[in-house]
Amino acid sequence: MLTRGYFIGEIVDALSDVAGQVSTRGRLGLTDLNKHAEDFFKTILNHLLSISLVNLNTDRSNEPGLLVVASRS
Repeated sequence: MLTRGYFIGEIVDALSDVAGQVSTRGRLGLTDLNKHAEDFFKTILNHLLSISLVNLNTDRSNEPGLLVVASRS
């Protein structure tokens, strides 16, 4: 029987894998995964925390600051 702990472990392992890949590719100057990760984590945090984060890099590349909280309507 699969337990909640098993699923949490799978999620933690998968996120650790992604973090390692982002780090390695970033050192090589390959930032495509970084860009996808920004939007992925923005969406996850918005759903989990019921907030409205916005990726600032959609308007200006390399905006100083990753996310801003916008008012939810």
